[in-house]
Amino acid sequence: MSDKIRIGDCCFGKGVFARSIIRKGEEILRFAGPLINLEEAIAKGARQCDPLQIGPRLYVDIGPPGVLVNHSCAPNAGIRDNVKSSP
Repeated sequence: MSDKIRIGDCCFGKGVFARSIIRKGEEILRFAGPLINLEEAIAKGARQCDPLQIGPRLYVDIGPPGVLVNHSCAPNAGIRDNVKSSP
């Protein structure tokens, strides 16, 4: 895990929080997991899959710590389109 973040308790259960100042443009974490399509995401079910859509019908089934990142209506960080497929 990055030395920039920590997992801690919050009102939603667990969340990802900054450990130190994060500079503009600095990478915080990478969302990782197997690439799956929409049908695979639906077939896994809501309690077994945490899909992050990265294409029209392509998803990353993310795991920790990415799955613990909470939504914000006033975000101060975002996701870069930087998908690397595994061999």
